[in-house]
Amino acid sequence: MTYVIYKGIKYEVISRELDLSSKNIEDITKIKGLTKITNLNGLNLSNNNISKIEGLKKLVVLEKLELSNNRIKEISGLNTLEHLEMFN
Repeated sequence: MTYVIYKGIKYEVISRELDLSSKNIEDITKIKGLTKITNLNGLNLSNNNISKIEGLKKLVVLEKLELSNNRIKEISGLNTLEHLEMFN
């Protein structure tokens, strides 16, 4: 079982996808274990309070990244995501 931890709660990766939507996340770098899931295909971070996109550069096979309904002001490190097809 592969999972990440945010604020003491475990969230499981299912079929290479991780749904962290509506979890009141403010800082992606505080999601423990996220950068270790290098085979992650989809990541849903929609409906949170994220203002800075960072810490995703090791997710090199990521194809889908959902970021809608956040307060994004700064984006960095997405240039390494060569397989990214859907960015919302």
